[in-house]
Amino acid sequence: MKNAITKIFILMFIVLLNSNILFSNEIEDNIIKMRISYYDNKYIPSSSELLSMYENDIKNIDDFESRVNLTALWGIIYTELTLYYYTNIKQENIETLTSLYKKHRQEVKRSKVSETARLSAEFAFLMLKLNPSKYVLYMQDTRSLFLKALVLDKNNIKAKFGIGKWWAYVVIDRNHREVNNAMSQVNKYLGDIVIEEFKDIDAWDSVDLFNIYYIRSIFNMRILNTQVGYEDLIKAKKIHPDSNIVKKLDDLYARNIVKWF
Repeated sequence: MKNAITKIFILMFIVLLNSNILFSNEIEDNIIKMRISYYDNKYIPSSSELLSMYENDIKNIDDFESRVNLTALWGIIYTELTLYYYTNIKQENIETLTSLYKKHRQEVKRSKVSETARLSAEFAFLMLKLNPSKYVLYMQDTRSLFLKALVLDKNNIKAKFGIGKWWAYVVIDRNHREVNNAMSQVNKYLGDIVIEEFKDIDAWDSVDLFNIYYIRSIFNMRILNTQVGYEDLIKAKKIHPDSNIVKKLDDLYARNIVKWF
């Protein structure tokens, strides 16, 4: 009798565990669909919609690694929307993201998954732009989390791209003066030869590739490599031609303004 009861509890645990995993996969699919929808300028999820997703679907997921991974994904899209798509950035959005990131950065330290560290680095990288008052914190977190992703998986090519974007920002940052070392690092991690090794396999990957090109475009404009800068913008347009990001860059370049907006 005891053995039968034990077996029942084990089966129930397995069912609950699998349902949690399936539920996590469903949330991830929804986040990816959301991201593609606003990069294609088709549908802009509202702030309340995103907050509801976090509070109701992500916050209370039992599996630690799934919750941390989904929080990083969610943080990326909420930060991108606040930066690039919401007409007026509300202070409460910044405060919400800052508070959530503070909690997330403690949890991701315990994660043993390379891609979770990499996504968390992307989250920190966007927070660097959204909340420059914490410049040093986000600069350090971005670099350390990309490096952690590579320690956990030396073949995580998107983490290598992340290191390249971090170095590109060092050049793009208006306060930076010495660029030679940064330029060599950008060429090492974001050069055409490295990018050719990357085979985007899903919609999220296509957005990652888009982001590489537009950040590299700003970087090249910043070092007065203008022709290559325009070529990178064209490459980005081929992936997501209707994105607000390329429209904004077109406008800035036309007015001879080079910055990460």
